[in-house]
Amino acid sequence: MEIKIMFTNEITREGCLSLHPRMAKTLGIVHPTERLIKFGNLTSMAKIYPSSYLQLNEAGISGDLMDKLSLPSGCRLEVQKTKNEIQIGPFIGILAGYNKKSINQKLIDLDDYLLHYRDIKGAIFVFCIENIDKVNHTLTGYMYNPRSKSWEEGTYPYPSSIIVMTGSVSNKWIQHFQSVIGDNVYNNFDLNRWKMYQRLVDSIEIKHYLPSSLIYENPEQLFSFLKKNPFAVVKSIYMTKSSTAFTFSREGFYIVAKNMKNGKTTKINCVKKDQSYEFFSKHFKEGKFIIQEFLNVNIIQAIHLQAHLVKNQDGEWESAGIFGKQATLSEKHSPIFKIDKDTLKNGLKFSDLISEMILNEILHIALDVVKVIEKSGDHFATASINMMVDERGRIQVYDIHHCNPSYEIALIAGYPELYYNALKTNMLYAKKLAGFY
Repeated sequence: MEIKIMFTNEITREGCLSLHPRMAKTLGIVHPTERLIKFGNLTSMAKIYPSSYLQLNEAGISGDLMDKLSLPSGCRLEVQKTKNEIQIGPFIGILAGYNKKSINQKLIDLDDYLLHYRDIKGAIFVFCIENIDKVNHTLTGYMYNPRSKSWEEGTYPYPSSIIVMTGSVSNKWIQHFQSVIGDNVYNNFDLNRWKMYQRLVDSIEIKHYLPSSLIYENPEQLFSFLKKNPFAVVKSIYMTKSSTAFTFSREGFYIVAKNMKNGKTTKINCVKKDQSYEFFSKHFKEGKFIIQEFLNVNIIQAIHLQAHLVKNQDGEWESAGIFGKQATLSEKHSPIFKIDKDTLKNGLKFSDLISEMILNEILHIALDVVKVIEKSGDHFATASINMMVDERGRIQVYDIHHCNPSYEIALIAGYPELYYNALKTNMLYAKKLAGFY
């Protein structure tokens, strides 16, 4: 049973933890006894005393024990019994960047994850790769103080669970943390778009929803692909914000290339192959880009959509909202709206029944996608599956973000409650991995 506690520092005896008798009893302690106390990956033997002088939600802990376990004094911590140990937590780590500068820039955004701190509780610690001590298993970073609602710098042991929120983490680091704290580390950015496509194209559940795709090899290959598929997208296999992506469409004797980041278009005379080859060689590198067939949204009505999923505290996937916009090649920006039965009905002229069927199919596809990826052993808890549905009811899955995708589209669409609930649910899953429910 979990017990919410606030630590006091009233005990002068060394190596001691005092609990209210009722609290102690729930942990199986009636008389003074010794137990192993655990916080993160640190443990220490302590003498535990029931004490009627304490409030029900208080624990008295000696200063030396607080120091040994590196317990933060400002957090709302919980206590529970795990086998013969007393665990204090939850202790959740967020690996947010490579160096101190990169995580300093993210601290304000990470405040959003703690809007519902009262439901999450525990020690929430943000750190970077540069400040990891692999020998002593300690981290230097910022601990969230719920009293002052601020981040305080300090050095702490490895946490009980880690959310990876940066692509600068190598597999070696993931494996290192797993060797110390077990499979409580999630989000591995090593799985790129092409590797993911190869997994999904072999899946009976998903392969029929995937567009024709190739790994970019040379300009001749892309030119040939565009002759057969007049609408295509070429994007980096890496899912970073700075990655390059272009859409291609045919207009008579020209190929129109549109940069998806800045909206800039370039007309290429496809009669002159050298001109096309030069453009392709300038922007794309062999083995680093994926070529995908794209629906012709100039002649077919369609909706781009993102189905957001998040793992809940039971470890089950649930919807965090589906959002979309009208698909078009001519406009840089289109209004973003929440996808429901009515938006499908109005946007693509479906009947009530067809709209409901399509909506259910979208959600089932999204769930199948994450389950297929998970079968290979990848551990993640948030996902954004990008799809397109056209006026004929055809659904195409053209991108998957499985490592810490942004949920800000919910804010843009005017649904802040879905945004904050998704972040809270993600943190509650991390809390579960840390051993607390």
